[in-house]
Amino acid sequence: MEGNNNSFVNNDLDERMPDYVRAEMAGDDVALAYPMMHEYVTNSEHARQLHEYLLETEKLAMMGLFPEIKRQIPPDLSFLSETE
Repeated sequence: MEGNNNSFVNNDLDERMPDYVRAEMAGDDVALAYPMMHEYVTNSEHARQLHEYLLETEKLAMMGLFPEIKRQIPPDLSFLSETE
């Protein structure tokens, strides 16, 4: 873990944070199921902020409040046809 003053970062745990948030939203006892993650969220300001962001994002997704994409923008593949 890097940093100090309750703002340390653990990239491995950050990557697993979405699972923790989904389990929490499902009503699981995350302190029991994810003890290291729970300690991280409890003791790190960085983890607490990431947790809050992901929790709000999941709530918005469940409520269907993300905007719909009206049209797809085709990728620019012109570089494939370029010859020297």
